[in-house]
Order: sequence, then C-alpha cells, then structure tokens
Amino acid sequence: MVSGSTEGHLAVWDLEKQELHCTIHDGHQSTISTSTFLSSQPLLLTTGADNSIKIWVFDGPGGTARLLKERSGHRAPPTIARFYGANCESVLSAGHDRSVRMFCVIKDERSRELSQGHIESKSRKINITSDNLKLPPVTALVAEEIRERDWCNVMTSHSGGRDVKLWSTLSGALSDTKLSPKLETIVVTAIEITACGNVGIVGYNSGHLTAFNLQSSINRGLFGKMYAHRGKVVGISSDSINKHVYSVGTDAKLKVWEMTSREEKAVVAFTFPSPFLFYSTGKAVFLPSLSSVMTS
Repeated sequence: MVSGSTEGHLAVWDLEKQELHCTIHDGHQSTISTSTFLSSQPLLLTTGADNSIKIWVFDGPGGTARLLKERSGHRAPPTIARFYGANCESVLSAGHDRSVRMFCVIKDERSRELSQGHIESKSRKINITSDNLKLPPVTALVAEEIRERDWCNVMTSHSGGRDVKLWSTLSGALSDTKLSPKLETIVVTAIEITACGNVGIVGYNSGHLTAFNLQSSINRGLFGKMYAHRGKVVGISSDSINKHVYSVGTDAKLKVWEMTSREEKAVVAFTFPSPFLFYSTGKAVFLPSLSSVMTS
C-alpha cells in the first residue's frame, strides 16, 4: 500500500508485515493527488498538484523505489513563452514557479526543466524546500540557436536583479557565469541577443544600455556616451544582419544604434508614454505596444 502526503512524500507499506517498507522523500513538489500500482508489475504511478506524472520502479536494494519516467510542466502559471530554433520545434518558457523549461512540440520526451544546479540535494541537507533555493522569477527571456554548441545561448533577467543569467540549451543547465554591470545599484529591465549569437545587450532602469560578449561574459561598453535613455530601458531589439540595435525607454523615444561603434544613428520621439518594442525581422516592421493607451 502507498500513502501520499501534502508535502509530496510517499510512504510504501508492507501489509503482510504491517510496517513501513520505504519512504520516497520529495516525490512531488506539492500534494500527492493519485498513487496507483500497475497490475502485475513493480511500477507505481503517481500524480501531484505540481503538474507532474511520475512512474516509480521498485528494483533497488530491498525493493526500494527509484524514478523511472516523468512528464511535467510548470507548477505555477507561466509568464513568458518563446519559440526556439529555426523550425520552431521547441518552446522556452518561464513562470511563477521560478523555473525555466524547454518544451518540444514534436516529442514530449525531449521536454525538460533547465537545471539550476544540485538544489534538491542542497535543500534536503538544510531542511528547506528546493523552491527557496531557485532563482527569483524571470522577467525577460531571449535565446538564439546559432551558437548553441559553442557557448551559452539563453539570457534571462530576474525580478529585482542586476545580473543577467546565462543558460545552455545544449547542456540544459544554468551557467556559473553571468553578465554583471559595473554599477551596483541598477536593475535589469530589458535584454536581447544578436542574430549572430555573439553579443548580449542589456538595458537597465538607470537608462544605460550595455553590450556583452557571450563567449567570455566581458563587458564591451555602453551604447552612447553615458545614458542611452533618460529613464529606464523597456525594450531592445536588433536586426538580422547585426548592423543596428533598437531601444525604447520610458522617455518615449525609439533610438537606432550602430552595432559596432555603438553610436546613436537616429531618434524617433513618441507623443505617448513608454512603448514596448517588437521587431519583425521578416518584414522589418516596428510595432509599439502601448499597454496604457492603445485599445482595440
């Protein structure tokens, strides 16, 4: 017999001996909702409120269990989703559960959560939940496939954070390196990766716009002499030939920058506040989305 707890633990009981056979700690990250043995097989199927289904096999020493297969999704509402790859066969997403996931739309077996390190084992050692060791919620996510086999190709910014985290879709894990500004008291508000996959561009609430080399994580300098915008940067994009970078700030200005020199080439002033920037490389069209003033 198996019993599940609201903490996600599973207890396996020996009915003949009327004693506890083994315990599966943190089998799920939330309440166990279903547990069923498969007929004539040493397999246990469980589901939980953490939006996962798991199959456990009892083939360990003394008949203990190990995880055999798993299908899972975000445990809290997703906030960001981006198609990834030239054929758009994968989706990168982040949510309120403080995770970054990669879903394959062709084969679900390839779907996975990108690793943030050995947080499960660390959480057990200090007796806290693994959620407490995860990164803060993601506020922005960008990725490029072209350099996937060479270095980190995913950038994320996090709530209240000054650093941009780097991930690899090839290894499916968070990197130890990060993109850090020279100033201490600023917060990341916008990010972008160039089409070549070599440069990461980061905008801050201070109005600074900075280029980083993704291979080395070296700060390559600011766009403009000091501030790119008088107010925080709310949107960044770049073209498909690595010639121009486009940025939008709360100063209601769209600016065009030359990529290599990082010099300002053009400015478009808006009569409405704080547009968010979208750029379609296929049609070379800008679409400012105005959350406060645009109506359907």
